[in-house]
Amino acid sequence: WSRGLGDVYKRQELIPGFIQAPGIGSGTNVGIRGLIGTAIGANSTASVQTHVNGLQVNGSVFSTIGFFDASQIEILSGPQGTLFGRNATGGIINVTTTAPEHNFEGSVKFDIGQGNQTRMTYTQNLDLTDKLAARIAVQSYEKDGQIYNIHTKNNIDDRSTEDYRISLNYTINDTTELDIIHQSHKADDNR
Repeated sequence: WSRGLGDVYKRQELIPGFIQAPGIGSGTNVGIRGLIGTAIGANSTASVQTHVNGLQVNGSVFSTIGFFDASQIEILSGPQGTLFGRNATGGIINVTTTAPEHNFEGSVKFDIGQGNQTRMTYTQNLDLTDKLAARIAVQSYEKDGQIYNIHTKNNIDDRSTEDYRISLNYTINDTTELDIIHQSHKADDNR
């Protein structure tokens, strides 16, 4: 967030060799150093895989979520099948989310832009016990359609998304911790 990476398309400007292009409908193609798969669908797999906390996430969902409450972004170019499984021939983009801390710090951020764009993010740490900490992160994004369909007489390309994440960190002993993360993503658009 410190360099404006919350916006999906700003990534291309700030990350060398990173390509992101809209695909068919709400699909998105992601590439690293020119290696990009253009097929989008249930039976196709992208050559550059997108992950959140090491777990694969669909590229279109990843693009919609953005770098929501991220603490680290890894971009690994070239084949990554040994560590991340099959179909990672072009590379991996892995976002690590912010871990819970033992304090009550939080933040709220509002962004407003053209086309009635609004984005709200809220994060809050919770110090539940001396061994248990939690973090809540919520994001919503709304945008009006920018393309007018002369046949149906309405605007298309609108977006309405909601994301939330609940993270728990339990300290078992001096050398062992248990992390539990639940994330939900809901999107409604007519792209």
